[in-house]
Parts: sequence; C-alpha cells; structure tokens
Amino acid sequence: MRKPSVIWYRFRKPAESYRSIFIDYLWIADLGKHLLDYLSAHPSGTVHLDFFKSHFSQFIEQRFRGNAAYEHWIRRVSAGSKQKHDFRMAINAYSEYYRSQALSMVDPDHLLSHPLWAECLRAGGETAVPEQLKVTDKTIATPFVYACFRRMYFAAHLEEVPLNARVEAEQAHRKRAMQFAAGYESTRPRPTSHSFKRRIVQANLKVGDVVGVEPQQSRWNPNDPDWIGYIHRIEPHAEGERLYVLWLYRPGDTTIGKEVFYPIADEVFLSDHCNCEEGVLLSKHVLRKYSVSWRPETLTTSCDLIVRNTFLVQKSQAFVTVRDIDFVCPCHREKQLHSRPKSGDTQVHTRPKRGETYYVRRENSTFLEPFVVEDCDTEEVQVRRLLRRDELKKLACSVPPELKTMADNEVVWTDEIKTVKRCILDRPFHIRFVSVGRRGTLPPPYDRGGVGDHWFVTFRLGPRGIAPFERPPVPLIQALANSNEMLKGLSLFSGGGNLDRGLEEGGGVRFTHAIDISEEAIHTQLANQHGDLELSLYLGSVDDYLHAMLTGHSGGNRLIATIGSIQLIAAGSPCPGFSKMQKDWRSPQSKQNASHITTLCSFLEVYRPEYAILENVADMAHERKHEDPRETLVFKQLISCLVAMGYQVSQKIMDSWSYGSSQRRERLFVCATAPGLEPIRDPPMTHSHPSWAKNKKIGKLDVGEGFGHRKNSRTPFHYVTAERTTAGLPGIGTGFTQVCIPCPDHKITRTPNERDRLIMKTIPYTPAGQGYADAVKKGLIPKSAVLSKSREEGRAFRRITAKKLVPTVSTNPSPHDNRTGTILHWSEPRCLSIMEARRAQGFPDHEVIIGSPVQQWRIIGNAVDRRVALALGLSLRD
Repeated sequence: MRKPSVIWYRFRKPAESYRSIFIDYLWIADLGKHLLDYLSAHPSGTVHLDFFKSHFSQFIEQRFRGNAAYEHWIRRVSAGSKQKHDFRMAINAYSEYYRSQALSMVDPDHLLSHPLWAECLRAGGETAVPEQLKVTDKTIATPFVYACFRRMYFAAHLEEVPLNARVEAEQAHRKRAMQFAAGYESTRPRPTSHSFKRRIVQANLKVGDVVGVEPQQSRWNPNDPDWIGYIHRIEPHAEGERLYVLWLYRPGDTTIGKEVFYPIADEVFLSDHCNCEEGVLLSKHVLRKYSVSWRPETLTTSCDLIVRNTFLVQKSQAFVTVRDIDFVCPCHREKQLHSRPKSGDTQVHTRPKRGETYYVRRENSTFLEPFVVEDCDTEEVQVRRLLRRDELKKLACSVPPELKTMADNEVVWTDEIKTVKRCILDRPFHIRFVSVGRRGTLPPPYDRGGVGDHWFVTFRLGPRGIAPFERPPVPLIQALANSNEMLKGLSLFSGGGNLDRGLEEGGGVRFTHAIDISEEAIHTQLANQHGDLELSLYLGSVDDYLHAMLTGHSGGNRLIATIGSIQLIAAGSPCPGFSKMQKDWRSPQSKQNASHITTLCSFLEVYRPEYAILENVADMAHERKHEDPRETLVFKQLISCLVAMGYQVSQKIMDSWSYGSSQRRERLFVCATAPGLEPIRDPPMTHSHPSWAKNKKIGKLDVGEGFGHRKNSRTPFHYVTAERTTAGLPGIGTGFTQVCIPCPDHKITRTPNERDRLIMKTIPYTPAGQGYADAVKKGLIPKSAVLSKSREEGRAFRRITAKKLVPTVSTNPSPHDNRTGTILHWSEPRCLSIMEARRAQGFPDHEVIIGSPVQQWRIIGNAVDRRVALALGLSLRD
C-alpha cells in the first residue's frame, strides 16, 4: 500500500518518561489506519464528516469484533466520554496529520476526494462551503437606517444603498401583511409652544380626549410645551372638573431620549403612567385638544399626533402595541384571570388544579422547591413533595445505581402530602415523565439542568424503597411537547451557531439561513446542522449579502433568503466595537465593528420578520462622558430606529449564571416583535446570583431614572461553579502533549514556553485565586521566570477559583494579560482547556468546532452562551 520510497521505523519499548505520549500516539495512528481503510472502502467523493457520528463506529466494530487489541483500543474512547461511538471530534482534531498520511499512500487521489477534508478545512485551501465574492468594504445601510445613524461617530463607515424597485414592492407587501404602517414620515410638523393658543374647552371635554396641559414642576421635563394626557375618567370638582389621565410620552421621555434622532414627526406613546396619585389636574389646566391617529395604517395623516405603541414605564420600559386594556388606568384595571399563569409569573391568579406543578417559597430563603398540587381551596393548598438530589442523601433506603448521577433538575415522586398557604405558591414549572431507558438521552431543555424551569421524573419513593415508574404518575399534568410549527430564521454574524442552535432547542424556530465571514465558524455550522432541514450557509460579508439583496442581484441565489420567507432574525453583531477591553474605541477597526450595529436594523427594514433578537456587550449602552451624546448614544439610537419602524421593542441584561452557566458573562439583549404579536417575554431566572452580583442597569432615562435593571428573583437552583461544569473531564497535567483520547478538545490553545510552564507550576493552589502577583510577594518566582514589574499588579497568571464562576471567555486568552489573565486551572499547572471553555459557554460535548486550537477558542469566545440562548428560545416558543 505504501510508496516504495517511504521508510518505516519500528518502535520498541519507550522510555518511561515518554510512555504516555507513545501510547497516545499509537492510539491516534491506529485511528488513522481505520480512517484510511474506511475511506478506501467507499466510492470517491462520498464520505462526509457526519459519517463518523455512528456509521464509522459500526464499520470498525464489524471488522474487529472479538479482537482483543481492538477491544483495548476502543475502551480508551469510552473512558470519560459519553459519545463513545462518535469519532467526529477526534477526526477533526487530528485531520491535518491524517491528510499527510493519506498523501503518502498509493491511491491518494481516491482518499483525498472525499468531502470530509474540505469540511475540516484540510483540503489544501478548498472549502466545503463556497466563499462569496467580496464587493464592498463599507457597512451597507438602507436609506432609512442611514438617516437614523448618520450622526453617529462611525457614520463614515456607512454606505447608503436604496432599495431596488422590485425589492421595495416586495417589502411594501410584507409590511401590509405584518400590519406595519405605510410610510415613514408625517408631513405635518409637531406642534410647538409658539403654535399654542389657549382654548376654552372645559365644557367639551370627555373620556377619550387627548389634551395638552400645563407642564408641572417635577423631575419630568418642565420645558416641554405641554404635557399630553389621555382622559380615562372625569369627576366633578369644586373648581370645575377633575381629569384622570394616562400620560402620553414623547420620544425624548422614553428610553430613546432627547439627544438622539427620532425620524417620525408627531409620534408619541401611550403609557401606563397615570396621575391618580399625583396632584389634582383640572379642566382649567387644559391648553388644547389633540386629534390622534391611533394604530394607523399609514403615517401620512392629518391628525396632530400618531400613537402606535404603549411605553411601559412601570415595569419593563418596553414599547408594546397599543391594546384596548392600555386605555384603562392601571390603578383600576380588573385582574386578568388566566387558566394557568405562564412560567416566570410569580403571582398565582387562579386556583391551581390537581396535578399542576408549582414552586413553593422556602421559609426564610430566596430559594424555591418543586411540588405537585393535590388539592386547593381559597386559602390553602395540599401539595405532594418531590425529592431532589441533595435530599436523597438523607434517606435510609438504598438508592438505585441510576440515581448516583442524578441531574439537578430530576426529582423523585413521593407519597408525602403537606398543606401550605396559597400565598407562598410561586410560579409554575414544566415537568415530563422519562422512562429509565431514556434518562441518558434526554432532549433539550430537559438535559440542561433546569433552564427555563424544566424538570423530569423517573423514580418514586414508596414503602419498599425507590423504584422506577412504568408509566407517567397520576395525577401529574405533564408539559406539552413542542409544536411542529416553527418559525424560519436567518442568522447574522452567526459564528459557530451557539445562539442559533440554542434558540432552536427552545422548540420555536429552525434556522434556514446563516451568514458569517469566518470559514472556521461557517464550517462549524455545517458540521452541526440538523439533517432534516438544509441550512443555507453564506460564507462572506453581511454587507455583500445585503447589497445583493437591496440592488435586486440576489435572484437565483438560494443562499439569499427572499422577503416573506423569514420570520425571525438573530444577530450577535461584533462586540469589540463596544467592549471596554479595546484600546481605542475611535480606531478605524473599532468604528467598523461598531457600525455593524446598523446591520440588524437594515435587515429588519427589508425582511420585516415577526421577531428579532440582538445580542451584544452591555457596554453598548454605556454613555461616554465628555463626548457629544448625539454621536455616541448608539444604544438609544438603535431603540429609536426599531421603534420608528413600528416594532415592539424591549431590552434586558441576561447574566449567563442565572440560566445554569458557570460563566461570569453578562450580555445585553434587544428583542423586537412585529405589531400586534405577543412580545418575547423575559425568561425565568432559574439559578441564583453569586454574592458579589450587584444591581446593574442598562441606562438612564433623561430624568435620571434607571431602566433595564438586572433581574433578581427567587430561584430553584444555586449558580453552577467552575469545578461542577468541568466534572468528569480527565486530568491532563500541563497539557503539553495536546492529546486527550476520550475528549480530543480537552487541550490548551497554545503550548507554553519553558518560562511560562515554570511560572504556572509556581503559582500557589491555595488559597484559591492566586496569581503571579501573589507568587512574587511570596518569593516563589525563580529569577529565570521573572516578568516585567507591570505584571506584579493585576490578574496575570491567576488561577480560577473552583467554587466560583469561570471568568468571561474571551476570544484571545493570554495568561500574561493583567485584565483577562485569570485563566489558569485551579488544580493543574496550565491554562483552561478548549473543552473546559466549551462547557463554560454551553457547547454540548458532542458538537464539533472546526479549526486550529486558536481558531476554536475564538469561535467559543465569540459565541452567545448556549443556556442563555435556550432560555430565550423557550420564551419565544411560549
């Protein structure tokens, strides 16, 4: 089989210091032999990476079943790995070596003809996903979006591209179908104080009128020409009539603010802010009446004002479509009764039914416990106790072997019934019965430790001990299965697809198109795509994609989605443009990155999907001191643009640790919903805050009041620590060999030099969290390993604390960095491995990440935490 010129070497007994490396090398070499045999056995050009998920394992099992050497070889895969039949990660990890071996075989053309190599980016520059031609270096924006952002500090990087006539017609049709108002600008200017004439209108006032009244001295802007109110009640008063109003907010009074540009003249927003508890408002205070176009079909109107959305001042500071209930004062609204409150609702409005599942507030604690309702009256509820993992340790009976690895969100059914006050019932949760045989293959979200309040039950505790159920217990009401009807999604700046697949796992969307400029990221998407629905992958710039779309040059290109075919757009625009970690936020590269915040807006304006989700660093909302706010308030201009389009818009800070992640990562999410649809609700917080987590807000209204505060509620779980999320991974010592047979991605990104290895060995393991600065103070650093004085302050070469969170996984880790150098393992002399970073970011162990170790880490660092994405996906489904 080999070429005659190739020289063979026979290895004999290795030196003891080399033994482990030698054994690992032999295992990798044997896998290479099986791989080349497998490729030879298949017709040219037929073997894909996906074949190694299970078919390859069956192939070698049939050939070597009963062979002692093979059985010993395959056991090394099974040790510490849940995917013992899945060889995709190993093939990808050693693909460069295997390609070099294939080149030296007698029939290299046949072996290298298979698409496997291109899918692993080992085909001599050839890619499995074709790279698109680069046309523009500018950030493409539609005329409307360009007008919104043209004053921003990055505006020089924007290029305005008008819509082709055909595209504009398709967009107009889509807007009508989704109930967006036609047109963008009112032809009438907003009235100013100079146009006011005091009118004697007291006798004509009635409920439903919108009036302008004299501004009052308060923290709200007293310089407005008037305050606008919707009259919802009128009562007699000694001085005339007392008016009860719901205030209408101008854009500057909302999260948009007065400093940024709002393109719709005369638009105001109904609010849930009433004057019931404020000073008496009399009819004599009225300056004028306004005519209002409520929820108009067109923005071109003869009315004084336009109202499409309500601004929720009291709760979320979100914009939502005006509903009939919004015209009723919050102080006098009847409680809206529902058959069952949604998960995340902490008030139980209706009488719970038998078999429903609710959390009960633990006494003198912020934690929640799961129970099943047995009976309920007006004051008390009888509930069935469900045992959790920690409670099993207290039982006198033996525990089945299957429960030795009991999941956090698994419970054991009991016969214990207790009575509790109805007032201590918290929100409901979801639960499913799972048979014993299916516990190891749980589908999302039941395999994610309780994300989205999802639990499962398999066993019951009875008089004879713990035994599995054969069928669902009675009277348990199980959570509904996912609907087959799913939204179709388009992903911008898709990266490795962690946001996309997390949203998909929620059960409400399936992505059909994804765009990213990184070939490693796009091929990671290819490696992990679902087999039942083709994913159109665009390897190129979002700007070239959008340019082709706007100019009508996308015809026939299946990679470019058509208007009307996309119901959701998800985007994680480049974070470096807003990160505090960057050195110069006004550098050309930083401005280019920041300018892509407009990309989502342009895609939304053209495609008009039902929903959109944007993720970025929380610093995007940071207000820079001593800078012109008209140029730098990017977040507020983003909200302005989306609201002006007619979308319902909300914003939230989502902390990864609050949704089952072990990572200290906080991100800003903006959700947009088409008019009239149910907005994406905030996912329930399921895991507790660490003690250091302080109150945080996204920003401030112009009156100084904060908005978008960090969520803080009772939870059923403690936050997950670094050591828990990496449990089960084998030790790899210094990681110098870059090989871990059971977990091929359990390796470090770069092999450290001799000095760095010496430093890592000398950093103390106790007390927890020690770093280079601590080692210097204790005199532990040898002279040959001393770094510059600047490293004696800060976080360089600092160990992660095992019982705390993993620091935010960045894209370019370096132990030398004084700000992000906390990446040393807590019990081994090395940096965090790729597999450990994957787990911190929520990548499932079975998924493949394409590229070199450095490129793999970059994909991981750029990703959205999977558990956060799943929590949002569940809210989208509900």
